[in-house]
Amino acid sequence: MKTRFNCLRFLSLLLLIFLFAYTQAFSGEQRRTMTPDTIVIIHLNDTHSHLLPFGPKTAQYVSKIGGMARIATLIKRTRAEDKNVLFIVAGDLMVGDLMWDRFFGVPEFKMLHELGCDEFTLGNHEFEIGPEVLKSTLKAAGLPAPDFAILSANIDMSKDPGLDSLVSPYVIKQVGNLKVGIFGLTTQETNAFQHPSPDSVIGFLGPAKACVDSLRPKVDLLIAATHLGVSVDSILAESVAGIDLIVGGHSHTKIPQPIPVTNPEGKTTYIVQAQSKYRYLGKMKAYVDQDGLHILSYALLPANPSVPDDPVIGAEIQALKDTIQNDPKYGPYYTKIIAHADTFMGRQPGYGYKDTPIGNLITDAYREKTGTDIALDVYGYISQVLWEGPLTGMDLFQTAYYGYNPKTGYGFNLMTYDLKGFQLKMGLEFVAGQMETNQDLGVEVSGLKFKYDPSKPPMSKVTEITVDGEPYSIVKTYTLTSNYGFYSFLYIAGLSPSNPVDTGIPEYFAIRDFAEAHSPLHYKVEGRIENVLETNVHENASIKPVASFKLFQNYPNPFRIQNQKAQETKISYQLTKREEVSLKIYNVLGEELKKLVKGSKNAGYYTVTWDGKDDLGRLMPNGIYFYKLKIANQQKTRKLILMR
Repeated sequence: MKTRFNCLRFLSLLLLIFLFAYTQAFSGEQRRTMTPDTIVIIHLNDTHSHLLPFGPKTAQYVSKIGGMARIATLIKRTRAEDKNVLFIVAGDLMVGDLMWDRFFGVPEFKMLHELGCDEFTLGNHEFEIGPEVLKSTLKAAGLPAPDFAILSANIDMSKDPGLDSLVSPYVIKQVGNLKVGIFGLTTQETNAFQHPSPDSVIGFLGPAKACVDSLRPKVDLLIAATHLGVSVDSILAESVAGIDLIVGGHSHTKIPQPIPVTNPEGKTTYIVQAQSKYRYLGKMKAYVDQDGLHILSYALLPANPSVPDDPVIGAEIQALKDTIQNDPKYGPYYTKIIAHADTFMGRQPGYGYKDTPIGNLITDAYREKTGTDIALDVYGYISQVLWEGPLTGMDLFQTAYYGYNPKTGYGFNLMTYDLKGFQLKMGLEFVAGQMETNQDLGVEVSGLKFKYDPSKPPMSKVTEITVDGEPYSIVKTYTLTSNYGFYSFLYIAGLSPSNPVDTGIPEYFAIRDFAEAHSPLHYKVEGRIENVLETNVHENASIKPVASFKLFQNYPNPFRIQNQKAQETKISYQLTKREEVSLKIYNVLGEELKKLVKGSKNAGYYTVTWDGKDDLGRLMPNGIYFYKLKIANQQKTRKLILMR
């Protein structure tokens, strides 16, 4: 009996071992042979603290675009109508409205948790004023939580154990009978433009491959939730096998239908993104089998006035709104009509004339507030447009929401300073070298007009400068106003302003007071900045020809020099027809360094690499560079960063 009992026990043990091994193996690709289960994936990105609707208003003064309470209604409808819902947010919750300046993102994270968010990928703006604020925000919001992960697989947190304890590279979620792996990736631009130290963002390909290797055998569906931008997402999809879906952010791209990309295995990786600022909720219904992800339907659900506010989230946002408006520091920021606009004022320059309607308004506001000869701003610090109709403080603040001043609770203060005429000319020459290569470094001006010819040699591109309608003088001292961010940039351009004064005036105050004094507002492209090469060619210089090509952001960006050798960065472009193509690298002075492409190309998608060397094989120093794609008399330029 004892022998028989031992035999039965041995057989039982073998059976248990077999069942365990079988269930372990019955995952990933093998589990896909089960009867497919439908999954619904909803997603957001780049919400930028826009909890309340914004943009043009109805006759009842209700803003038409976005709003978290409307998105909450769409989410709850989805959960009521569908089973197996997965909710992903692809970064940049922070910066964009007084909701962030006052609460630093804590309520928004809590509301996302209430709505069942499964995962949030860290974006660059989560590091806007350093990792200490990020850690405090996450802890105050009770995150991470068992059902709400904070992800990034490519942030080096070895010197910051406090953040390392809050952020994971990936998470596995059980959704119906599917195991879903999600890993996060963050843009390396964070290192250059935000304040992540002592943390740093490393390249994405190695961490992505490591996550795929770890997750793929364990899951049925593998998702990369990225804050890289759609062009970099394309590189990720082309370079790393095993990813079914990329839910992206950072580039604020509206992708109406998933973009299919063939991965190294010859299978399809899909890319989605839902623009920004709670405009849309992305919704995908799909199933998974042995052949991969099959999309049944996809839509960007608009958050517009036809969608009622969710009463619970709406009440929470109303309480936040009341807190801000009851604070004497802020007042009736959301409700008081300060001015009216009788036209749309956008951020798009004309063809030939490089000033913008919103830039002209903002710089005029600076100059009127301080009384200086000239006011300057940079395109990259202008964050939103103004729509026709009534304007509140919120509308005006959101045009220029960058920076944070703890003394005022607002963004950048205005600075005044002096420049000699020859320094002014040097600064404009620097700008003229950038205008055609990086729009974010394009200048906006008031009290000043200038013309430039981008075909001329560096430091001789500016052909005419007038101040208050008179030719400038190289020996005269001019007074200038800009925000603190632009003022700091002057030193990069090699200028030495004298008599700097922090006025203590937030730039928002200048914009608000100017709008109120000059309502109704009507600004357009005025020709304050003129590219004479374009205006001489095109009689109607305000109309830009439709481009037959696209130039994408390089990746990695920044890319690094290690052991006197630069890693390669990839530059991609797309042609809609056969064209003569020129793609070159330039330094900040506009000097040509490297020819990457020269010749005729058929319609298609192309990727080239740059190793950080010029045409003579010399490794370039760390700094800002530009790459320009030129086709016929059209061109497009983007910025890249090489750093040690």
